[in-house]
Amino acid sequence: MNTKLTVAVLTALILLTAAVLPGTASAGDLLTSKWLADQIKKECKDQTTLHSIYIKDLDSGSYTYLNPMRHKAASLIKVFIMAEAFNQKNQGKLDFNEIVTIAKSDKYAWGSLDKVPDGTKVTVGELVEQMIVVSDNTATNLLIPKLGMDNVNALIKKLGCTETVLARRMLDSAAAKAGRENYTSPKDMAIILEKLYNKECIDPESDQKMLDILARQQWNERIPANLPHDLKIAHKTGELGGALHDCGIVFGRQHDYILCMMTKNVPDEHRGYDDNNILVFNDMALIAKLIWNRLDDPVYTKD
Repeated sequence: MNTKLTVAVLTALILLTAAVLPGTASAGDLLTSKWLADQIKKECKDQTTLHSIYIKDLDSGSYTYLNPMRHKAASLIKVFIMAEAFNQKNQGKLDFNEIVTIAKSDKYAWGSLDKVPDGTKVTVGELVEQMIVVSDNTATNLLIPKLGMDNVNALIKKLGCTETVLARRMLDSAAAKAGRENYTSPKDMAIILEKLYNKECIDPESDQKMLDILARQQWNERIPANLPHDLKIAHKTGELGGALHDCGIVFGRQHDYILCMMTKNVPDEHRGYDDNNILVFNDMALIAKLIWNRLDDPVYTKD
């Protein structure tokens, strides 16, 4: 057979195979910003909330970013605090077995530790876990001064997260009124999540432990709500007046991918917690399902 003809035939076969094999399409190919915007406009019940969404296919490296912007971080900042806790643990500056006694003055709403009896003793490691899995604000506010706000921000800078800052403790209304606010963005959240995934954040063992903690997240009404329950999803939520967030890694059937969903302009009637947010929670869960269908669902992506 002619050499040029042989090369042409082989090339055609390779291209045909790539076209028909499931799972070969990437986030950038399938999940354009226009497609995301069209789906939100078509499917979401609430059309007031602004959705800022970053998706990255961890196999191909392709990504899509709808409405890039910096947001109030709410509890997403706790992922960076956790990373600095493991950083200091590795440096011998923080003992996860150290006992901390919770006084009445230490307690802040939301989580579990605000409900324990005064004088309850917990370890630093338990504070880190509670800060993530139930987004405990008491745990977070005990950890921030122990770690040092400047140290957390130094790690944030080292990770390359240019739109993230820790400027105040949780529920510090006086600091917020004074203009001190915690910020991050879907892109910065994707940066730290990808570093955890690739074991490039602190060290491989610590990064795996942090992923395991994120996978034990108990607030699952957003990204995981409509996805198959056997999927591993390592994620962190955030809530603040006018903003509802969820950012994480979906360990999928065909693709592992990062999905960072942040919002602003949540209508007044849906601000708050629990049942007040059900409409926007449902919209976020729906968006997450549409993304999974298009990118990872073996049934939808096989054609």
